[in-house]
Amino acid sequence: MKGMERSWAILLAAGEGERVRSLTHDGRGRHVPKQFWSLDGRNSFLRLAIRRAEAMVPRHRIVPVVAAQHRHWWRAELHDLPTDNVIVQPMNKGTAAGILLPLAHILRRDPSTRVVILPTDHLVRDEDVLARSIVAAAGAVLADPRRIVLLGMVPQESNQDYGWILPADGADELQPRRVKSFVEKPDEATARLLARQGGLLNSLILVASGGSLLRLFQLTIPSLAGRLLYGASQSPMHPKTLEKLYRTAPKCDFSRDVLEASSAWLSVIPVPDCGWTDIGTPTRLRPFLGGPPAPDQGTSDSVRV
Repeated sequence: MKGMERSWAILLAAGEGERVRSLTHDGRGRHVPKQFWSLDGRNSFLRLAIRRAEAMVPRHRIVPVVAAQHRHWWRAELHDLPTDNVIVQPMNKGTAAGILLPLAHILRRDPSTRVVILPTDHLVRDEDVLARSIVAAAGAVLADPRRIVLLGMVPQESNQDYGWILPADGADELQPRRVKSFVEKPDEATARLLARQGGLLNSLILVASGGSLLRLFQLTIPSLAGRLLYGASQSPMHPKTLEKLYRTAPKCDFSRDVLEASSAWLSVIPVPDCGWTDIGTPTRLRPFLGGPPAPDQGTSDSVRV
C-alpha cells in the first residue's frame, strides 16, 4: 500500500506465560516461556510473529520487546534482526510498559510514524486474512491519524475467558466502528449476550499513529509515561539506569489501564474468520497439543502497511 512502508511493528515478547507454564516445556521437561515455545518443533511463536510482521512491514522496522531474564531464549531467536531494534526490559511491569518502552524508542527515531502492535502468543490459520484486516486498520489511521484502531475477532463459540469489545454501532467486517465498552472475561451467559449484540474478542492487535498512541498513555497513566519517555530519551542509556526507572515504576495493564479508560478515542475493525486463537490459557492451548492446524496458503507474497 503506497505510503505505508514506513510503519513499524512492535512484537510483545516479554511475558512469563505463567498460566500455560505446565504445558510449554522442552524435550527435557524444562519450562519455556510460551513466546519461545513451538507447537511443531520448528518455529517458535515469536518466529511466527516475526513472519507475520514481515508480511506487512520491512524487517528493519520490526521491534520486539523482550525480558532480560529470557536472554537465553531470545538471543538466538532474534539474531537476524537489527540489534538496536531489540528492546530489553529489566523486569516485568505489565503490558503497558511493554508497549510504551518500544514505542518511545521508535518515536525517537521516527516521530511521524504509524505502529502495529502484535502479541506473540497468537496462532493464526489464515495469515492473509489477518494481514488484510491490519491493512484495513492502517488505511483508517492513514485517513485520520487521530484514530486508534483495534482488531476484534468475531467469536466462534462461547469464548468467556477472553476480553470483549462491544462496538457502538454495526460491526461490518473490515470497517472501523466506534468502541462502546470493554467487558473483561464475562460469564457464559454474558458472553452469549455480547455475541448476539455484535461483541468482538479483544485480540490486542492494534494500529495507530505513534503520536496518538503516546498521547493515550500520557492521558491514562502519566506517571509511567513520564518515566519511560525520559528513559528512552537517553541514548544510549545504561541498563542499570533503565533498571532503576523500572524498579520504581507502577505496574500497569494496557487493556485495563489504557484501553478501557479510553474507549471514546478507540475504533474497532471486525476481522473475518482467520482461525485466530490466543494460546495464553491452558484451555485454549490444549486442543493444539497434537499439532497446530495447517495454515491456509494465501495468494499474496506480502502486504505492506
